[in-house]
Amino acid sequence: MNVRLSVVTICLNPGEALQRTVESIAALAGSMEWIVVDGGSTDGTQERLRALSRPPDRLLSERDSGIANAFNKGIALATGDAICFMNAGDEFAGPDALTGLVDRWERGRHRWIVGAGDIVKSDGTTLFRRAYARIPSDPLSLVRRNCRIMHQAVLCERSLFSEHGGYDETFRIAMDYELWVRWITCGIVPQMVDHPVCRFHPAGASGSPLANQRENRRLRELHGIGNGFIGENALLAIAWTKRLIGGRYGRWAYRFKERLGIRI
Repeated sequence: MNVRLSVVTICLNPGEALQRTVESIAALAGSMEWIVVDGGSTDGTQERLRALSRPPDRLLSERDSGIANAFNKGIALATGDAICFMNAGDEFAGPDALTGLVDRWERGRHRWIVGAGDIVKSDGTTLFRRAYARIPSDPLSLVRRNCRIMHQAVLCERSLFSEHGGYDETFRIAMDYELWVRWITCGIVPQMVDHPVCRFHPAGASGSPLANQRENRRLRELHGIGNGFIGENALLAIAWTKRLIGGRYGRWAYRFKERLGIRI
């Protein structure tokens, strides 16, 4: 399948974490354009990027109003048929991460495809693999309670953004989740494949469970897929538990899922 690809990376003072992203993009098989949207880093990021043997095809460095605004700037610069977002600090799973995804993509039936992603501990070892073999019978189950779709494991047609709008900039954390809800509630269902695409290093705003839960609840109410008083407050209780015991919650939850064979 001949699909022109755009990879968008956003960053702001990423420091050494940028290196693993750069190396994984340089190792990708196939051709693609690489766009970096930098929020005005002061740690030498721009100079490092320009000095690479494979520098970005487009590098925009200026202040933005948040993560969603940076994503939208990347979309505006992209010229490929399809877009993947790989934030600074995260990395592709291997050289065939995107080519393998494209080979499996049934574009006649699906306008976006979701692969597998590893959630990685600080020492680089894999904590849990979120993988999909098929679309669930109820696609809304991917987004009804919380987001089950890893942003960096998504490849989507660029035209979806022009037709349905970009990332909602009123969301500071859950802008990707809101986008998946918007598409799925419009009947645009993703193809799901068990092909490793990314390695995700949890950090930043997305690591704040209470802030994340507040935005998640707001977007579910916005799109009419809320879980009712009991359901939403149960999710809030889980967020508080995560807040109180920190990373141990994630480790316990992922071990439990592994034992049950749950991959989402």
